[in-house]
Amino acid sequence: MLKTFILVGLAFMLGAALASGYVWHMVQTELKTDDAADDSIQVESGQVQQTDTQHGSVAETIPEEGIPVPTDSLTETQKSLLDTVGVDTDSFVLTPEMVQCAEDALGSERVLEIMKGATPSMLEAMKLTPCL
Repeated sequence: MLKTFILVGLAFMLGAALASGYVWHMVQTELKTDDAADDSIQVESGQVQQTDTQHGSVAETIPEEGIPVPTDSLTETQKSLLDTVGVDTDSFVLTPEMVQCAEDALGSERVLEIMKGATPSMLEAMKLTPCL
């Protein structure tokens, strides 16, 4: 009887570990995006040119009044992440302060990738939440 209990318990634990690994894998692959974005960011007010991230800041390229982000420029995953943290995607404005906070959290190069359309990972999204 004890052997059966131990075997059933081990089988259950193995099943739970496999299920957790599968869910983690699916979340990681679902959040990856196509990194074939071009070198500039298209926004309603014009273009923000790529900056030399080794010597400058992405936040310095953002105008003081901010950049209204058009809803159609966000991926579905980005929209759902913003909705999750309570950001209205219809009137979302990207300010220099938000970009500077993101640069402090993730680094200039990764912020530029995200601004070009890459989707942040779950860990990056948690780091970016205070910046919104």
